[in-house]
Amino acid sequence: MAILRTIVCDACGDSAVEAAPNDGWPNWGGLQGVQINGIPNPQICPVCLGKVAEFVDKEVFNGLD
Repeated sequence: MAILRTIVCDACGDSAVEAAPNDGWPNWGGLQGVQINGIPNPQICPVCLGKVAEFVDKEVFNGLD
């Protein structure tokens, strides 16, 4: 019997189930050392991860490449 894990985005609540056991969740990411919605080291879906990346690029690095 295969066990498929589910992950939930700590920012928006979206979720995903692994395609196959131990496949993980492509394009999801963990943010270490920060809190989102009061959750330390949150797991973030691809959409929210993109929003975080845009914010960091604009606000922290001023759009530098």
